[in-house]
Amino acid sequence: MDAKELAEVINEFIARGSRAYVRRGWKEIVRVEVGRKSVRLFYADGGVARLAPDVFTQMHIVIDFYANSLRYSWRSSH
Repeated sequence: MDAKELAEVINEFIARGSRAYVRRGWKEIVRVEVGRKSVRLFYADGGVARLAPDVFTQMHIVIDFYANSLRYSWRSSH
């Protein structure tokens, strides 16, 4: 899965009411944008992280499906 596909999946989960977090520091992601050379993560606290696509696809992202009380953790490198 490339960075653009991963960003689409994360944004879709967020749009449906789930919450997404970067595992390190448990920062909540509110939106992901993929540009030509970088991926931008927009955080709930107003911060923005700019990452190389290969770094983004190796991050440990946690999606919290709070509606059904399940937690799904997915490491994109698997």
